[in-house]
Amino acid sequence: MASSKPTKSIMVDGVEYVPKGSEKSARNDDSDRPKPRRSNSDRSGSDGEINGKLENFAMKGKYGAGLEVSVVNLGIGPSAEYWITDNFVASGHLGLGSFTTYGIRGDYVFDKPIKLYQTYTAEPYVGLGYTFIKGPEESFAGGSVKTEGSGFDVHAGLFMPVQHLYKNLALRTEIAYSTATVEATATVGSTKATVSGDFSSFGFGVGIYYFFN
Repeated sequence: MASSKPTKSIMVDGVEYVPKGSEKSARNDDSDRPKPRRSNSDRSGSDGEINGKLENFAMKGKYGAGLEVSVVNLGIGPSAEYWITDNFVASGHLGLGSFTTYGIRGDYVFDKPIKLYQTYTAEPYVGLGYTFIKGPEESFAGGSVKTEGSGFDVHAGLFMPVQHLYKNLALRTEIAYSTATVEATATVGSTKATVSGDFSSFGFGVGIYYFFN
């Protein structure tokens, strides 16, 4: 901060005297400056791209679409998300694999980014989800079997913009623990029999997202 010129001075015999305390001394102390905040700030640059330095940027009001892959449960599908605030994210997911799944989720993204490698940083998040599960209907001689169910999951992961690959892109990687109740209903003529079971599993997934704003 450069020194400001005093507003008042006194000339005595051609010498200028500055009253004590009227001149602000030069200093590098920035303690009076407001601390950078992620909330209510703009995370995207002037050209609309999402920046990699996360601390001073906001995601509130942004929406995007992505593609997610579950490595453990062997599923792939599209998803969409909307950032209600800088920290809360709502999303919908479609999974295509051995079963078809329809999921909704809510995530909380923490304000404190973590350093991954050199200048690459990511934001940790945690969340809850609800999933409806629908299996393929299989036919056999004289009848068929239909499988469906639902369950919940808890998950945690990392959110990282990767505009060095392409503007407005971001990656997600996460682990999840899921529980579900699945019912298999066999129909033979006019007779139906239902068997249900509870299942739980750990999963690992990755996703890539494009943000439209």
